Amino acid sequence: MRGRNGALAATLAAAAAAAGCVERTLQIRSDPPGAKAYLDDEPVGVTPVTVPFSFYGTREVRLAKEGFRPHRALVTLNPPVYEWFPLDFLFENLFPFTLHDAHVHEAVLDPRPTGEAAAREEEEFLRRAEEARKAGEPAR
Repeated sequence: MRGRNGALAATLAAAAAAAGCVERTLQIRSDPPGAKAYLDDEPVGVTPVTVPFSFYGTREVRLAKEGFRPHRALVTLNPPVYEWFPLDFLFENLFPFTLHDAHVHEAVLDPRPTGEAAAREEEEFLRRAEEARKAGEPAR
C-alpha cells in the first residue's frame, strides 16, 4: 500500500511540475512606428511593443508621437474558450504545454495639420469651446 501511495504522490508531483500555463500578451502597433505607448496610463514602451497581461477586460491604449495626433482607444481583451470556467483550471494546472493568447491593437496615426489648416482647426476648437461654455452658464 505504501508503494502505491508513493507512486501516486510521485505521479501527481510530476504532473504538477509538467503543468503548462497561459501566456497572455497584447501587441500594440502603430503606423508609423515609434509612438510612445501607454496601457491604462502606464508607459509600456515604443511601438511596436508587446505587453504581457494577467487579466481580461477592457483596457485603455494611448499612443503619442511628435507631429501626429494622439490616439486613444478602449481595447476589449476577451478570453479564449480554454480560459472559461471550469476549463481554465484544467488548462492552467493540468495541461502539460504552455498556451499563448496573443491580442493585437493596430492604429494609424493621423498627422497634425500645419500652417493655415492648423490655424483654422484652432479657431474652430475655440469657437466650439465658447459655445459649450455659454451653454453651460446658468440663465440670468
